[in-house]
This record gives sequence, structure tokens and C-alpha cells, in this order.
Amino acid sequence: MAAAAAKLSGAASNLTPIPHIEQLSPRVIRLLGCNPGPFTLLGTNTYIIGTGKRRILVDTGDKGVTEYITNLKEILSAHSISIQEIFITHWHHDHVGGIPDVLHALGEDAIMYWMPHSPMSFPQVFEDLYDYMKSLDALLNLKPKVIYPGHGPVIPNPIEKIKEYINHRNMRELQILEALTNNNGVPMSSMDLVKNIYTDISFLLRKAAEQNVNHHLSKLEKEGKIVSLLGSHTDLCTQ
Repeated sequence: MAAAAAKLSGAASNLTPIPHIEQLSPRVIRLLGCNPGPFTLLGTNTYIIGTGKRRILVDTGDKGVTEYITNLKEILSAHSISIQEIFITHWHHDHVGGIPDVLHALGEDAIMYWMPHSPMSFPQVFEDLYDYMKSLDALLNLKPKVIYPGHGPVIPNPIEKIKEYINHRNMRELQILEALTNNNGVPMSSMDLVKNIYTDISFLLRKAAEQNVNHHLSKLEKEGKIVSLLGSHTDLCTQ
């Protein structure tokens, strides 16, 4: 029944199970957002960080998820702790949507801090592929020992995983260039490229794949490797 519910909500049933509440280290408690879906996987990972009575909550999950709020209250009560600050990693609804619910549950006034956004901080959320690749290089230079991601299980081998991301993007770029080159000069749209490259995904995910392709196209166009015939990613060919 649980597997069926996961499929209906869009989460893959073959994913590694993640407990709703888990102590990952003496300083980190993971609290699953209880919002499974095709883009959130088993749910958004939120984290309670610190060792004192007042902790930091990283991200707030989605809006209106009663189970998440119940679990948050439970963990705060069980550890006799409270939330001092909320740190939001990025603007996606499954990370910021729960802010009003969390604040209401805490029953306290909130002090909000604003910091200039740096695309180097959170490499999975990017508007520009060039910046994304730079952020991956920056993470490699930090030599992290573990990564607590926004979705999915803890990454115990971060160096290997970051290199995997870099290689994956480089592979996609080569696939795009090969598809355009092999089309004998006939222009292709970004969706044409999606259908050519992402042959094993559901049509429901094609728009998301097209967004990734468009990131690559913008980078390739900036580098002078392709040209957009109509000033957009409607018709493209190699230089």
C-alpha cells in the first residue's frame, strides 16, 4: 500500500528508504518533509543543526504538510530544544513553502536575516550552467567529507559524487553537439533534442529535461559552439 501511494505521488518505489526522523551526527538531525513526488523523490530533507537548547532549522519543507509539522514538534519536544533561526537554502516551494506552518507551530516571533545570494553555495539550483560548473569546482576544492543533500540519502563520498555530476554535464553537452551535428545542418528545437537524448524518461518529465537542455544550449551559445536562428532555442544548429 505504501509503495502504491509512493507511485501515485510520483516518487519512485525503488529509492533507498529514508526515516522521517534520523540523528545523522551529534550536530545534525534530518527531518524528512513527507512530500514525496517526481522532483522531491521521497521528500525534501530538512535539518536541525546544533548541540545546544536553541538550534537552527535548515529549510521548512512544503506548504500544508501536517505530518511534517507533527514530526517537527515531536523532535523538539523529545530533545527539549527550540528553533532559534531558520536558514533557507533556495526558493523552491518544497523548501520554503512550509515557512508559515513552521512559524505558526513554533509560536514565536521570527528574526529574518538577508544575505546576498551566491550561486556558488547551492550547486543543484542554478540558472546558468557556467556558474553551476564553477560551483562544482569550488566544492571540489573544499574537499568535503560528507554532504547532506536537499533530497535523497546522505552522500558519504562527496568528491566522487561531485566528479560524477561534472562528468554527467560534460556527457550531456557532447550528446547535444552530436545530435545537432548528425542532423545534417537541419535546425533542431530544444524539445527535439530532449526527444533525441532523453529516450528513457516519461513524457511527463520532458519539460524538466528541456529546462536542463536549455541551460546547456545557453552555455554552448555563449561559447560560440552553436547558433540560435530565431534568437531563442526554437531552431538551433552547430556553428
